[in-house]
Amino acid sequence: MKNLKFIILAISCLVFVNEASSKLFERKDILEMKGIVKQTGSSDYSSEYVLDSALVTIYNETSITTTVLFSDDKGRCNLILPFDNKYTVSVSKNGFVTKIIYIDTRVSRKTKQHFVFPFDIDLFQKIEDVDISNLLKEPIAFVNFNIIKKDFAYNYNYTDRINAQIRKLYTEYYLSYSPINYLKSDSTTAITDQIPPEIISDQTVIGTIDANVIYKIQVIAVMSGPLPENHPVFSKCGVVEVYYNDGFFKYTTGEFGDFATAEKRLMELREIGFYDAFIVISKNEIQVPYEEINLSPAQ
Repeated sequence: MKNLKFIILAISCLVFVNEASSKLFERKDILEMKGIVKQTGSSDYSSEYVLDSALVTIYNETSITTTVLFSDDKGRCNLILPFDNKYTVSVSKNGFVTKIIYIDTRVSRKTKQHFVFPFDIDLFQKIEDVDISNLLKEPIAFVNFNIIKKDFAYNYNYTDRINAQIRKLYTEYYLSYSPINYLKSDSTTAITDQIPPEIISDQTVIGTIDANVIYKIQVIAVMSGPLPENHPVFSKCGVVEVYYNDGFFKYTTGEFGDFATAEKRLMELREIGFYDAFIVISKNEIQVPYEEINLSPAQ
């Protein structure tokens, strides 16, 4: 009988929590932050991967923890922040560098609205030889209510600048790392003699040009878009195309008929700060992976 009473009590509590959660989302005085936590790559042709089980901790202005949650299997996390408060949000995961977001939900007393603010946060892997602690002493982003836009916004120039500086340090680290550094400096043996024949035979060789294949360079992808007209991507990259796919606004530049020309342009873009740019390939106007393109030697 006691067990039955406990089950009934547990069910009642569950119903109460669900009703409370539903009412919270119906409120008109909250900011709902819809985020995606991702891993940022910094090596050649890097790609971004969502991170599940990332720890998201929300602190109020007195540094007291108000909410603790984890990103789901698609990297998503929802933050419900009532108005007229200041919050610090910490996003962390083992093996990655923690990032902090500062959020100010103070608005006009007359404002009664349920605001939804999509965002994504990229976590860099911890590498002992890459020290970015000085760059992350302050929050990576400051979110507050913009009176002119009558919506919540953040200083993307500030965030982009800090992220670019971090990516530069990672890029320099990867470029300084040599996969054949086991060779002695005084070695007279050819490098190819140190590599097993089966690996040499599998190396990609750039060959003939296929008129149906187009190479472009993706310079940036953002969830909260489209980008404003004064964003550096437009002034630095020349002609830029944008398309929406998988929940992101993706910006590409260039249209090249061969891989070598696209790769040369890619290196130029990385030199001016677009460290995560990479080549995308389309065949007959359909995007395809590298493996599906015939890169065999010319006959």
